[in-house]
Parts: sequence; C-alpha cells; structure tokens
Amino acid sequence: MKTSGLSIQLLEKEIDWGGNPVQLVIGIAGKGDEHLAILSKIAIACSEEENVRTLLQAKSPSEVLDFFSEVAE
Repeated sequence: MKTSGLSIQLLEKEIDWGGNPVQLVIGIAGKGDEHLAILSKIAIACSEEENVRTLLQAKSPSEVLDFFSEVAE
C-alpha cells in the first residue's frame, strides 16, 4: 500500500446494521498504523451531531471531501 485512504458512502435511506440504523459508512485503508490516527480524526469530526447532520445533507462528492479534508492528512 502506497498511501492511506478513505471510502465514504452516504445512504439516502437508513439501513439496519446489526440492529442500528445507519446512513453513513466509512471504510479506512491505513498504511501501517495510520488507521488509528485516521479513525481518531473521524471520531472527532463526527462527534458533534450537528456535524453529522450537515454531512448527511451533502449534495455533492466535493462537499463530503471538504468535510473530511483534514481526516486523511
């Protein structure tokens, strides 16, 4: 693996994921141990419910990228 990366999927409708409603799915591919730092940054970015609401209302991929722009750095 050359670099770390994220896969982010916003779902129009909630799905059941182990008994929990889910509308945001994030995949992490971290080089070495980078996944831990990336996960921490995601947790901080999504810790405020208002931030998550804003993210779920994103209308374009660029809006989603802007939200997570600092996560993968």
